[in-house]
Order: sequence, then C-alpha cells, then structure tokens
Amino acid sequence: MNKGLKGLILGMILVVPVLIFIFLKVFGVNQFDLPVYYEEGVDTAFTDCEFQKGLHRIPDFSFPDYEGKVTNSDDLTGKSLIVYFTQNPGDSVDLRVNSGLARVLGSFEEQGNISVLTIHAKDPRQPVEPFRELAKKYNYGHKAWIIGYANPVYTNQLARCGFIIDFDAASVNTNNIIALADREGKIRGYFNGLDDDDIDRLIVELKILNSNQK
Repeated sequence: MNKGLKGLILGMILVVPVLIFIFLKVFGVNQFDLPVYYEEGVDTAFTDCEFQKGLHRIPDFSFPDYEGKVTNSDDLTGKSLIVYFTQNPGDSVDLRVNSGLARVLGSFEEQGNISVLTIHAKDPRQPVEPFRELAKKYNYGHKAWIIGYANPVYTNQLARCGFIIDFDAASVNTNNIIALADREGKIRGYFNGLDDDDIDRLIVELKILNSNQK
C-alpha cells in the first residue's frame, strides 16, 4: 500500500469520529422527555374548580413555613417543584411520604434548581409549635425543602384546582400523591409517595426534566 493511500485512510479514521460528534452535537435530539399534563385543559369531576381553556399551569400561591417566613410562588421562579399536600402530618402515611421526599432531595448534589414543598392543611385553632418540631425532623436540613401550612379551604383550592390532586383537608385518609411541576408551571407527573418504585421514578424523571430545561 503506497504512502498516499495510507495517509488517506488514516485521515478518514481521524476525521470520521469528529464529524459524527459534530453531527450529534448540532442535530442530535434528546429522546427522553416527560409528558405535559392538561395541554388541552383540565377535564375532572372537581366541580368546585373553574378551569380555563387550553394549557393548565399551576396558579400563583403563598404560604408560611413554621418559622413564620412566607414563601411565594415568585420566590420559586426557575425551579422544578415537587409538591406534597398533607392533612394529617405525623401519621404513618405522612411520615413515609416525607421520607421518600428526603430520598429524592438526597439524590441531587446540586439542589439550586429544585424545590420540595410540603404543605399542611392546618386548622387555625391548632398551635404551631408541635408542627414546627415535626418540620425540623422531616427536612433533614435541606434548604431546598420548604415545609409550611395554610388553612384547609386554601389548601383544598390549591391542591384540587391548582395541582389537580383529589385532596380533602377534612379526610382521615392522608393524601399520598406527589405532584411534579416544571419551571413554567406545567404539571409533568404524579407519583405515589408510598411506593418506592414511584419515588425512584420521580428521581429519574426529575433528572430528565432538569436536563431538558437547561
């Protein structure tokens, strides 16, 4: 084989991988994405809600944590939200769901682009102190985890009409559903907080969502 042909073959061997890399970089498409819920509007039996036509987004909201600091939805701009509403904080279901949320946060070294919200439907007559201690126990020091409360009427409205969760603040059956919303306020998934496989799925889908939103 003459030197010219050898040089041509060597050149092709070196150039082809570079061309493939450039092609994938420019034209490659991420094959993994999450569905967008309620793109055509919300069709549920929640007669207490009035839904707008077209794509549903979570509404603006605010609630205090157990230290008295108020969190507004504007404070969470640019973050993926993992949201859990509970009517019976401290019971066995609530403990398991919040343990799963701790596992979700523990799976992310970088937590600046996510927030976990646990919102308790608290009767105004209930004292704050016992729940403050419970909140400290739950969030394991995660700054990305906000645990707070709102009155039952407001919590029902936000859970049912905002995040489309079949939630009843007066129920003795504790909610176990976790919602995932993206940075644009679109709902991207629901997860059973009592199911370890669903918590694993939440971790994977949150990583996909954050990767696609970069």
